[in-house]
Amino acid sequence: MKDRLFWQGKNIVITGASSGIGKAILLLLKDIDCNIYTLNRQTLPLTFPHTAKITQISCDISQEEQIQAAVASIQKDFKILDVLFNNAGITAHGRFDRMDFSVFHSTFAINFFGTVYLTKLLIEEIKAAQGTIITTSTVSGLYGIPGRSVY
Repeated sequence: MKDRLFWQGKNIVITGASSGIGKAILLLLKDIDCNIYTLNRQTLPLTFPHTAKITQISCDISQEEQIQAAVASIQKDFKILDVLFNNAGITAHGRFDRMDFSVFHSTFAINFFGTVYLTKLLIEEIKAAQGTIITTSTVSGLYGIPGRSVY
């Protein structure tokens, strides 16, 4: 990774690190001397060698109580947070007229409200570090895609 020195000693939180982009971020940072907290619905065995101190927290980002518990764990260890990677998200496939309304609720709970709530609870630690918030998004938010009305 270019600019490895930037990441050394940093305190980092990654949501959705069990797969996809979040996992790719974790794998890029795993060999750097930094502190990483991952927030995933399920913890996974860390089957790869790593230098980073990686702490996994089981957290469904759609559940405020779980976010609060995760933040309490993070705040116990970190007074500052250098980088928050808001990456957790889901998509839904289906026609608007056939989509159960609960799918709209769960998608927004994870993709929007959970991200906003987590960021709000960690904002003082991010400000203290003059840190960075990185939120994964999608071009699908700009252009409609047939069969993805919720997304």
